[in-house]
Amino acid sequence: MCTYTEVVRMSPMSSRPLPTDRARWLRLLDSIDVPALTRRFLDAVRQAPDYSDPPIPWSRIAEDARESFVGLVSALRQTDQPTLEAIATHVGVTRARAGIPLTSLMTAIRLDFSLLWEELIALGDTEDMGILLRHAALVSETVETYVQQTQHAYLVEERRMAEEVDAERRGLLTELLAGTTVEPARLERIADRLGVGVGWEYSVYAGLEESLQELRVEAVALERQGAQVLSTHTGSGLVIIVPHPPHTARVRLNRVDRLSVGAVRDAQGLSEVTRAAPLAMELAEALRPGETGCMTATRGWTRVIRRRLWGTSLHEVVDLSPLLDGCGPVERASVEAAVRSYLRTGSIVETSGELFCHRNTVTNRLRRFQELTGIDLTVPDQAARAVIAFS
Repeated sequence: MCTYTEVVRMSPMSSRPLPTDRARWLRLLDSIDVPALTRRFLDAVRQAPDYSDPPIPWSRIAEDARESFVGLVSALRQTDQPTLEAIATHVGVTRARAGIPLTSLMTAIRLDFSLLWEELIALGDTEDMGILLRHAALVSETVETYVQQTQHAYLVEERRMAEEVDAERRGLLTELLAGTTVEPARLERIADRLGVGVGWEYSVYAGLEESLQELRVEAVALERQGAQVLSTHTGSGLVIIVPHPPHTARVRLNRVDRLSVGAVRDAQGLSEVTRAAPLAMELAEALRPGETGCMTATRGWTRVIRRRLWGTSLHEVVDLSPLLDGCGPVERASVEAAVRSYLRTGSIVETSGELFCHRNTVTNRLRRFQELTGIDLTVPDQAARAVIAFS
């Protein structure tokens, strides 16, 4: 008896089926024992990664395998190609939803070719080897088409799932940062869906314009380091929220802290995040061109208050410009410089050192400021007005 290899060598070299092959080819396909083929597939696939304890019942896997072999045989008969595509779509979608990695799925599906080909060889006799040789490409192409259709369905569904998760997360973050009070039960639900804790501590950053892109880059860098980052666009800005789970090493935020962004570093609990995010955005808006480093509440509270007062009936309290119009440009510049330095240092001596002038000169400029505005900088209540005005 000739071996398979010897028969192949003696067979016609055509790699495509001949018209005379059709009847015998169909008889071989009709002889395939699909249930037995399915059992061999299940025995083999149990050895594949992620299939030792799959998230899909074995009964479902068995049924899908049976349907796959039925579809492949129909396709090899060239009678039912749409059915195979439907099976591929079903398998791709369900495995993506179940979380089976694509590599493991592809490994399992490619078993179909080897098992199917082995079955056909076992069914054929010596005279059938030429027919099998001429149909080898057809079998390979049919299985590969099935593989590609399954892979495509998997990737489409995986992308759809990611979009669903992203859309849900954006909706939850929008709700969280809407500026309205979120009821405790709803806050628990939001925390659960976002994978964070209601009582955790959070760092909140907001970036605008150029710093927005820098903030996005640092958010990606934090995620690469294993940190969880929640991000969402609000108007013209970007807000990122970095959770700090208890009993874990606090993520290092040094690089973010060097950006020109608004920051609230210690929001205690998710309910506080609802207030911290708008504040971080206000702090970002308070940054001036060329300023570097995070604008924190400690650094920028006077600017925020001034911005909030602007446009209200209280804005005149902190708008000293009309009052300072009573002096010329040169005198105004020297008075304002003395006031700013004194507000920062609280000392006439230090102010005179900063401005390279005599202490009496500083005293005279502060007295002139009082004449123009009515504000005595040695009185804290009045000085607060100037602090906000010059912020």
